[in-house]
Amino acid sequence: MKLVILLLRLLASTWRISVVGDLPKEKGIIIVWHGVMLVIWKFFAFGNAVGVTSKSKDGDVLAELLYSWHYKVIRGSSSQGGAEVLEEMILESKNNRVIVTPDGPRGPAFVPKAGAFVAAQRAGISLHPCMITIKRAKYLNSWDSFAIPLPFTHCKIQFLNPIHIPTDFSREEITSLMEKTSAAMSGNNIY
Repeated sequence: MKLVILLLRLLASTWRISVVGDLPKEKGIIIVWHGVMLVIWKFFAFGNAVGVTSKSKDGDVLAELLYSWHYKVIRGSSSQGGAEVLEEMILESKNNRVIVTPDGPRGPAFVPKAGAFVAAQRAGISLHPCMITIKRAKYLNSWDSFAIPLPFTHCKIQFLNPIHIPTDFSREEITSLMEKTSAAMSGNNIY
């Protein structure tokens, strides 16, 4: 696994990343689709950030990569330790940027689960959806067509308008908001 982490870090060091939109402040929850997450992880490396990864074997690799980039890592998902992960996200998001892939770890792609939305609501902080576009990438044969940006390619992070979820929003209102956010985030991820 150490060799994989080393190769990913070396590859990521060559990416040219630009940002469109307002960069989230030092706290809040950032959501990005699972298939293009490597770019956002690299962008916030060595910053005050927390990553949420599953307890799967793929999650093990991602967690090791995030540790090497000085992230604090929360392990779990909606299907494994969901309540504990939600509580940790709420606590961490009050002081840090928490990065979540709402359609992970098993999909379906571009269909968010409620965890990040509920955490942002309960913490009283902003939810920051973003889109990632990658000029050149290798796409894996996986449920999310996982993208590995090629060396020296250009990657763009577009932060959409932050979302503030009122504390009195019902489950139905949150579901409607999730659908609207999903539609806004589901732009094409290649140039």
